[in-house]
Amino acid sequence: MINLKKTRKIVAALLLAVALVAIGVGGIAAYGLAADVPASTSAIAEHEVINHSLVLDEDLVLYGLVNGDITVEAGVTLTIAAGGQVNGTVIVNGNLYLLDGGVITGAGRGAIVNLGGVFNMMGGYVRDNSYTDNGGGIWVNGGNFNMHGGRIIENTSYGGYGGGVWIDGHESLFVLFNGEIVHNSSYFAGGGVALTNGNSDNFIMHGGLIEDNTIVHMPPPCDEPCICCP
Repeated sequence: MINLKKTRKIVAALLLAVALVAIGVGGIAAYGLAADVPASTSAIAEHEVINHSLVLDEDLVLYGLVNGDITVEAGVTLTIAAGGQVNGTVIVNGNLYLLDGGVITGAGRGAIVNLGGVFNMMGGYVRDNSYTDNGGGIWVNGGNFNMHGGRIIENTSYGGYGGGVWIDGHESLFVLFNGEIVHNSSYFAGGGVALTNGNSDNFIMHGGLIEDNTIVHMPPPCDEPCICCP
């Protein structure tokens, strides 16, 4: 009898291996090559729904839906594959891969908080996220963000910089190879991308598109006026 659960894990690991090998091109270090991917990689299947936050201490491939935040511990890899969606914030201490068809959306404190990890965006969407401070879409603080494809779109920083991407700290690095950062907005400068102290060493652009991002002075959405609003 075929063990479907085991088969699913092996297929997930193989798909992840192919994606990781592809990252090795284009003059950027490849993190987590195929040889490093364990055959025991877990998977959340298509149409499976998780309605709570997760803390990952082992590798995971997401094909289903998580309604909640995900924390990726150091040394752990989360891959959001086609059909995978996170309605919440992904906190990256390890490695995050967003592939074609994957989505991170609906987060109220930024879609991705990179705390010294590595985020490789191969495709997919980071869309319709917001934060009342810097980094409505993605906040990189001491980590690496390598964008090879996909779209960062319609994210908002209601009270800070970097509606799409906020690069914070001297140890952070954002390398843009391909993909689009469009239709994002911030309260202050950097509707698309903003850097700490304007340090251009933290941002390398080899390709891709950054356009139609705006600076808009707007109040945040607020269910508790005494806390959020003047």
